[in-house]
Amino acid sequence: MFALLAELCPAQNQSPVALDTSETLFTVLTAINTCGYDQELASSDPLRSRVRSEVAKAREATQEAKDATQAMCTFYEAHQQPEASRTLAQYTSLALYTTPPPNIAAKVKDSDMPPDAVAVIGILPLVQKFYETAGLHNIWEGDRQAYSALTGRYHEALAKMLLPFKLGLGGPLGSGTQWVSWIHIDDLAALFQFLLEKPDAFGPFNATAPQPVTMKVFARSLGRALHRPAIFPVPGPMLKLALGEVADVLLTGQYVEPQRARAVGFTFRFADLDSGLRDVVG
Repeated sequence: MFALLAELCPAQNQSPVALDTSETLFTVLTAINTCGYDQELASSDPLRSRVRSEVAKAREATQEAKDATQAMCTFYEAHQQPEASRTLAQYTSLALYTTPPPNIAAKVKDSDMPPDAVAVIGILPLVQKFYETAGLHNIWEGDRQAYSALTGRYHEALAKMLLPFKLGLGGPLGSGTQWVSWIHIDDLAALFQFLLEKPDAFGPFNATAPQPVTMKVFARSLGRALHRPAIFPVPGPMLKLALGEVADVLLTGQYVEPQRARAVGFTFRFADLDSGLRDVVG
């Protein structure tokens, strides 16, 4: 899926929204992983297993770390949701309303937080103790570059795709028939906020705009947004030579629709690709 990021905009059109790696989110999600959250572990990036291993060693290093882990996990188990997806949503919601380490606390009043986050707010002082005794900051710093590389892989693909189009040399990548599921960064942020404020909306949601397109259509739309031709196709093998593994992001398609997001009443500001690309690069 392509997220149409503010990084691709001219400076005067940059969005205040940014999707960066977050030590706060890392800390909260590491906490629930430590306490037994195993959803989709087998299919996750190997980095997740590596962090779990590092944390497991750190929490056993001292009695203080063991005690802090036990207290935190006792709370987690007492408040665990029957569905893993709801547990993840609950703690992700909490992380978004939590101040960054080293001072882990709620950054707004309970009345200003989503109900699902309020229900587990009591874990924050326990996470704070766990963070300190297990040396979580050191683990974060050690793996931060790898996390950035995961997100940067997608940012890099889009940035490298944009340059030839600006020069009037752009066109469909590969066969042009692969599907491109995309979403504007502002809609992505709005969808997160919408779901956080809707406690009856739980489970997986496809964060993608309602109109997936083929790469050929994407290329034409990007050309129109930049007022440049988009008639020079780039063969897949040539793209792989130029970009390496990043090319896989551009050559592998996926058709995804936001059926559940629309079903619960979310309205996309940028539902069609032309308007989304015009806003980002126009």
